[in-house]
Amino acid sequence: MEKFGHQYGIGENYPVYGVRWKDATNFCAKLTALEKDAGRLPDGYEYMLPTEAQWEYACRAGTVRALNSEKNLSNEIRCSNMNKVGWYWDNSDNQSHPVGERRINNWWIYDMHGNVAEWCRDCCDYSAGVITSTYVDGISDPLSTSGDYHIMRGGAWNSYSGECRSADRYYGGEPEEEGACTHGFRVALVQVLSVSKPKAEEDFSIKLMQVSYQWKKDGIAIEDATDATYMIENVGINDSGNYTVTIGNSAGSVTSSVAALTVLAKPIISAHPQSQSVAVNKSVTLSVSAKNLEGELEPSIEMAWCPPGTFWMGSNTDELGRKSDETRHQVVLNQGFLIGEKEVSQSLYRTVMDTNPAKKEYGTTYGIGDSYPVYGVSWSDATNFCEKFTIQERFEGRIPRSYKYTLPTEAQWEYACRAGTTTSLNCGYDLTSEYKECPYMNTVGWYRYNSSNVVHPAGQKEPNAWGIYDMHGNVQEWCLDFCSRGIINETYGVLTDTYSEGIEDPLCMSGSYRVIRGGDWQKYGSDCRSAARSCGEPFSYNAQTGFRVALVPVSEPDTLNYQWYKDGIALPGATETNIVIDIVKLEDAGRYTVAVSNAAGTVMSLPAVLTVVEYPKIIAQPTNQTVNEDATVFFSITASGTDLLYQWYKNGSAILSATNAVYRIDRVKPSDAGNYSVTVRNDVESVTSDIAVLKVTIKPKIITQPVGNLVNEDDSFIFSVSATGTDLKYLWYKDDIPLTVIEKGTSTYMISRVRPSDAGSYKVTVSNSAGSVTSEVVVLYVFEKPVILVQPATQTVTEGDTVTFSIKADGGYPLSYQWYKNGVEISRAVYSSYTINSVNMDDNETSYMVEVSNDAGKVTSNIALLTVQKQIPQLEIKRSLENEWVILFTGELQESVDLHNWNTISNATNGVYKLDFKQTKKFYRSTR
Repeated sequence: MEKFGHQYGIGENYPVYGVRWKDATNFCAKLTALEKDAGRLPDGYEYMLPTEAQWEYACRAGTVRALNSEKNLSNEIRCSNMNKVGWYWDNSDNQSHPVGERRINNWWIYDMHGNVAEWCRDCCDYSAGVITSTYVDGISDPLSTSGDYHIMRGGAWNSYSGECRSADRYYGGEPEEEGACTHGFRVALVQVLSVSKPKAEEDFSIKLMQVSYQWKKDGIAIEDATDATYMIENVGINDSGNYTVTIGNSAGSVTSSVAALTVLAKPIISAHPQSQSVAVNKSVTLSVSAKNLEGELEPSIEMAWCPPGTFWMGSNTDELGRKSDETRHQVVLNQGFLIGEKEVSQSLYRTVMDTNPAKKEYGTTYGIGDSYPVYGVSWSDATNFCEKFTIQERFEGRIPRSYKYTLPTEAQWEYACRAGTTTSLNCGYDLTSEYKECPYMNTVGWYRYNSSNVVHPAGQKEPNAWGIYDMHGNVQEWCLDFCSRGIINETYGVLTDTYSEGIEDPLCMSGSYRVIRGGDWQKYGSDCRSAARSCGEPFSYNAQTGFRVALVPVSEPDTLNYQWYKDGIALPGATETNIVIDIVKLEDAGRYTVAVSNAAGTVMSLPAVLTVVEYPKIIAQPTNQTVNEDATVFFSITASGTDLLYQWYKNGSAILSATNAVYRIDRVKPSDAGNYSVTVRNDVESVTSDIAVLKVTIKPKIITQPVGNLVNEDDSFIFSVSATGTDLKYLWYKDDIPLTVIEKGTSTYMISRVRPSDAGSYKVTVSNSAGSVTSEVVVLYVFEKPVILVQPATQTVTEGDTVTFSIKADGGYPLSYQWYKNGVEISRAVYSSYTINSVNMDDNETSYMVEVSNDAGKVTSNIALLTVQKQIPQLEIKRSLENEWVILFTGELQESVDLHNWNTISNATNGVYKLDFKQTKKFYRSTR
């Protein structure tokens, strides 16, 4: 388990995993011996792996369904019934779990479904399925002992639910094949009839008197390998190497010839084919990534991966600082490689070479420390370091024999430096000045203008796109290539025979110099460009030069062969790392696996389930709708396809939880109006519907009520109402009677000339299809204009009489009056009647009229004529009630004694004069 670290679950209660079949059987044998020695195990009993039949019998515990909970699977990939009884791919978080956390079966046995797959004792063969000679009806105590593989049962934490069933069978590899992170076991305690002791190993050791032995691998002594025989148990891929033995006695020593041990191993699948969903008529590719098991690449320093590729090496003709030896050309690198993220540090160099040349040669002048790059090394020092570092890393098992540390080639160095860029600096920018400070150089490297003339710890500047630091400046770096120095276009430059167009994996092996790249802390920015080249003699060194390492393969691995299967049946011609189905059909759905083989054997990939779906197609689009406020509306779509998912949108924004073919809105509000659409999708495609417009007829609501008033007769008046809503209609009422005379459907009702009959109570009903609302009732009062009911009458009177003209009028009160004589206003004649006391002849043939008015208006009466007649004097002598004689007269009473001279009687007033018969006889007359 330790080899997997904590990745898949470590702890006292976790099941053991990473176990080979041989490890499991050895465990059982040792446990048996320990238990017998302790007296806990009676004779005739041994711990063993259960047979396949025993395992399934114990798993089922009397059940007959797929799971020992007596439940069947609802789906062979993901099933909720699995969650109760075991850990599998959908609930395990990609790791094993402590034992006993899931439901037990009827016989109190835990974890028979999932967690780790369990070795059984049986042998088997594999050909698109597990094959055993004992898997037949009616057999007793079956145990298959033939076949190259061993059976595993129960599935594991990374298995589908169908692979964890009680009946599922799987082959687990050969007995000594490396155990996977999913392989574990449980033991059975069984009674055996006889116990046979294992045959002792034959001892082929050579015993010589006073002879010593020391075995070595790749020149390094193997600890405790001091016998004539060196045995390697459980040979692994890292045991490959060159073995020698040094034999010595008192007379001297001799070393044997080299014996090369090559360990063949089955390939490993680094990337299994992945399950996919694809639409009919689309294309799909299933692929597998496999490699030969040569040991894991776990270098002790941080390395960056540089994939195979093609790039432009050199510089453009207009690049600032360009030299004549930087002709731009295309280079192909067919093989990927790893390169140090940082230059080799002083700490690492000292660990490998037992010295620090930077301190030894320069003291602390230019920077000393574990994180500083080493400098003061020659090309020969750098290559020696690579060789020794390779031996150490191989010995520690961090790199396989097929890889080695080396200096990068010049092409590899520039490819790694550029990391896809074509500019003069790998940050994506060009220099701003050839010999002056450049802001972009400040971000990526140490050079003349920012280094303070010393080396700096690695990794303090920005890395490039591949995570590689300090490719510009700090210390310049040795490359693997040989080179010459010569004249190029009248200037000295670096000459290599590989610096030409179209070359693949270039490495120059001619010349007495070695290539140097990257510039250093003393150089100008132009000397630190990605394309800048320089060189040095292989044994020369200085305080500016260091190096970084590359990790590259040195031998071709065994050829890998591939065979694809669909539902366990080999697909003719499907022998590549991938299979492509250009036009997918429904019948292409199934479980795909691939067998990967080399000279050592075959491994089978995990199954990839290809699900073929019909892509979504809209049959019926959602339609436009107009609905009333508070109504219920349904938008719906009809679509065809497989495993369809829906998402409705309003005005382009997704509607939360609107994920069905029908979208329902209860009690529609005005804010629900808008543009609605739906996206229909499945795992392979999506399609969006047409837009359906929802219009909401808003219920009427009166904002401003109509207002009543007191209005003068004949004035105009407008009733108005302000309301909100859609498509509104208005119907006005007077005294609850619809006003059908006027045009309906307007928010105002106008009376252009108010009549008294218009007075009354008014209201308006505002309506549309969503409902109606009635306004408050308001009252219109009409202030009536005056009307003359009785006209003034024409009169004829006698001079001296009193005359009165009068009129009877009605209308809005108060009424005002004004009389006129002959059209001239009579002062203070402002009542409904006008009286003239004692008319005279001046009043004869005069005309009188009156004007009646109020706030509503005025009216003028008819003309009344006044005729005044002269009074005819009257004279009469009568006896009064007091029995006296009096003269009754009109006018002025005069007396005379001779009928010639008349005197007015001054005391004759009020038309009555009392006679005095004692007086002289007189004559009387009345005059005007």
